[in-house]
Amino acid sequence: MKSISVIIVALEENKWSEELLAERLATYRHAATSVYVVTSVPVAFSEGVTPLIYMKSIRGFWGRLRLRRFVSVSVFGSQTREKDSAWMIVADGEENILSAAYLSHVFGIPLDIAYDTVGREHGTPALLSAVKRASSVRVPSRRVANDYSARFPGGVVATILPNESLLFDISFRLAEHIPDMTHAVGYATDTESLRTLLSAWRHIVNRYPTLRLTIYVESSHGPVHEMYAPAVIHAANLSASVNTSLFPEQPQDMFRNAIFFLHVTGALPYGKRLMQAYAAGVPTVTVDTGVVGECITADHALICPMGDAACLAKQTLFMLDNPTVYSSIRFSRPIFSHNNTEKMCESLRSVWLRGIDFFTI
Repeated sequence: MKSISVIIVALEENKWSEELLAERLATYRHAATSVYVVTSVPVAFSEGVTPLIYMKSIRGFWGRLRLRRFVSVSVFGSQTREKDSAWMIVADGEENILSAAYLSHVFGIPLDIAYDTVGREHGTPALLSAVKRASSVRVPSRRVANDYSARFPGGVVATILPNESLLFDISFRLAEHIPDMTHAVGYATDTESLRTLLSAWRHIVNRYPTLRLTIYVESSHGPVHEMYAPAVIHAANLSASVNTSLFPEQPQDMFRNAIFFLHVTGALPYGKRLMQAYAAGVPTVTVDTGVVGECITADHALICPMGDAACLAKQTLFMLDNPTVYSSIRFSRPIFSHNNTEKMCESLRSVWLRGIDFFTI
């Protein structure tokens, strides 16, 4: 089997995305022979991952030149690229893609882009040029593939590769999930989504006054964080039935014993928390964004239009009023196993190898 060595460019990361970076690395280290990550984030690196901590600026000509020298010495300094090893540079996020495209050019290594967060950015000329250098582009859903095609016409055709690695940390099974009939959990990605969630909750708690909702928030980054969300909840006069909590270290702790999950987002998020709830066997009411309609269908969750608080409340109450409906959703998920991990990694290797072949043509 041909060995693949990858250089992950993750310079524009922060505490808000440490978890995402760790999850990407957990997948990459299974799919590649060697993994080098150029980053300024002090995350806990997995075995088989070589961290290259780079704290200097990457702006301008001199910034790029320093980055080039750093990678040259750190990765290739005392070794030569073996003939039987293929190399790939991997990045996502606008600044990471710009830096990775530069390194791809100067080292003559194909570029792979994981397009799941760039959708929030506008296609600047520099980004458009960098994306067009990519030999392979991975997207998590057809919805994101359409967004990519619209923003970057002329780029390589995207490969839809749902990120099942988001589910690897879910270690418990449905038999261990015993719902607390008074405990619900919620998630909102932005201010408008939070208001929609609270508006729906007002109707739900009026029907079921013993219910309590925990909304999970970030510590300090992002629009819905621990300092902002409680103020919005208080202004909505829902403090008696709604509280906030920081995301736990283990995803299963977020959903353990939850009777249901309310997932309310804007237009572009992939649906990481939604997929985790699905894997955990927690009945979910969600807006129609991200992977909804593909990985998650009406067989697995109750789905509403984005921003429709009345629908979210109606669907949740319908589920709670009908135990048969609740049970059918609860038991609809598959058991994710090691076979899924191997399949995901093999698919990722295939994408990389096609990109390497495309680059050499």
